[in-house]
Amino acid sequence: MKTALALASALLLAAAAQAQTGESRCTQDFKAEQARIEREAMARAPAPGSDQATQQRFMQGVHAQLQAAAARAEACEAATRPQPGSAAAQAIAAKQQQCTDMAKRELDQIKLPPQPSFEQQRAYREAETRILDARMDCLRRAR
Repeated sequence: MKTALALASALLLAAAAQAQTGESRCTQDFKAEQARIEREAMARAPAPGSDQATQQRFMQGVHAQLQAAAARAEACEAATRPQPGSAAAQAIAAKQQQCTDMAKRELDQIKLPPQPSFEQQRAYREAETRILDARMDCLRRAR
């Protein structure tokens, strides 16, 4: 029972961490694999001062491993995206359009007078930045 509770807690913590970072499982897996490849490469690296050809051959292998990991991550991301024209893709597009429309309405509501003061310009820029940041956050959540 304790093991099941610990496992459930670990899964909830992992899901919460992913939600906070906004990274997909594919990206997290890639970063973990990249760190593993780099860690192993550092452990097997040629001795400092070895000839350049040896270092290049070693780094070519590391580079190939990193490229393969990146390709797997891209394939994973592509597999998790909804197919174009599917109901899920249409729902995402509709939500993104709502985000954009809401931001446009809010931006239209804030106006600068013909001869704005420094303080009015600053307030306008702050409001504009807040609205655009909210739109980006909304678009990110829509995906």
